[in-house]
Amino acid sequence: MKMGAELILFTAPEMGHLIAEVEVGRRLVELGPDIYVTILVPKLPVPIEKLNASIRTLQADLQRDGSHQRISLVELPQVSEIPPEVICKGPPVLLINTLARLYKPTVKQIVEDHQHRRNIAGIVFDMFCTPMIEVAEEMGLPSYLFFTCGANMLNMMLELESLEADLPLLFSEMPPESTPVKFPGFKNLVPIKVWPGVFLNKALKLSEQFKYFASRYRKAKGILVNTFEELESDLLESFSQNPGIPPVYSVGPILHLPEKDNHVSQDPILSWLNEQPTGSVVFLCFGSKVASLDKIQVEQLAVGIKRSGYRFLWSLPDTSLEALPEGFLDETARVGKVIGWAPQTKILGHMAVAAFVSHCGWNSVLESLWFGVPIVAWPMYAEQQLNAFLLLKELELAVELKMDYRFYHWEKKGNTVVDAAEVEAALRQVMEEDGVMVREKTKEMSKLARKATDSGGSSYESLSVFLDTAIKNVALN
Repeated sequence: MKMGAELILFTAPEMGHLIAEVEVGRRLVELGPDIYVTILVPKLPVPIEKLNASIRTLQADLQRDGSHQRISLVELPQVSEIPPEVICKGPPVLLINTLARLYKPTVKQIVEDHQHRRNIAGIVFDMFCTPMIEVAEEMGLPSYLFFTCGANMLNMMLELESLEADLPLLFSEMPPESTPVKFPGFKNLVPIKVWPGVFLNKALKLSEQFKYFASRYRKAKGILVNTFEELESDLLESFSQNPGIPPVYSVGPILHLPEKDNHVSQDPILSWLNEQPTGSVVFLCFGSKVASLDKIQVEQLAVGIKRSGYRFLWSLPDTSLEALPEGFLDETARVGKVIGWAPQTKILGHMAVAAFVSHCGWNSVLESLWFGVPIVAWPMYAEQQLNAFLLLKELELAVELKMDYRFYHWEKKGNTVVDAAEVEAALRQVMEEDGVMVREKTKEMSKLARKATDSGGSSYESLSVFLDTAIKNVALN
């Protein structure tokens, strides 16, 4: 006799995506005692120690709290057929999609094995792993997309997919001041300069790939989005009005939050924060993928921070330390601290932190809103410019540093230099009277984010509806 219903989740081998998959798995099993989740993690051709360490940590966490009884985190065996040019030269999203295609037989076998003991409710695939739709179709199962970015990016992908024009040819040579474009669900016209780089860079040749992803999303039976109704209500409403888009379930914020610890922290970073006054520290962190800013940019940041006079905690890669102005560390030692890797959620949740200078990655956006810490928006790459536009223009939940800034990884520098005066002005705006409205609105959005995930909240109910639908599909099959 088969016991319970099981969802198979196929994740991208990337830390942010993996952590989100585990957290949504936790939410799912909390909704019913007979729900099981198996998370499949493809193995990269070149090992990444940080990713491997994250997998081990997540497995240990599941074991420690007993979740492993209903959530399995499985590392898949290596595949060897990956074309060398994809490994060496291809963009990461193409490598991930190629991996998903090569893992189709393995996933099919795992699903067949699991079908002997449980009812498989469907395959949930990561936004870059669309070949899993084919596995589901071949096995007569529904497939569901888990979209780890916001509804703003999903909206743009689906809308641009409906255009037949060649996006790079149409947009890449247009100047940034070109006529803004109207997208459903956005209150404002969206300027070209804040569009995700994949739609604007002819050299990357990714626009067609992302249009293909979007076309495959339409084949899914439903789409889970890491957002919440109170944050992106107009965008979510625009999906429901389009019959060509599957049902969209807002299930966020999906976050990996630190456990409450009543003991005195031994972490030197948190110990330093404990010594600072409440609401006095500016936290600066630009994500794990920005290896190093160029020397001129680091110098301008440092000068702007120092001139502002505010206490600061700055996450700066070791490779950038030598770019700091001579004497900076000594001169700011009493009010600031420069660190390497940052325990971001623990820092944002600390009462000393007043503002967050961020690259506007979607996870960072959700974390800052969860803890009620206003953002100073300085997007770097991917869809971060669009996220910044959402915060600044659509929601008025942030202060701008440079909304149309772009960091080019291959050149290790940006499209411009944000100077010290701009840095100082943005910090003063968020910390002083000009930032009162943003601070108050961010605190209010924090309450709404927490309410959304509580029992009876918008995201709790949305995830419940999704699960009920998936289980009904099992009965129909």
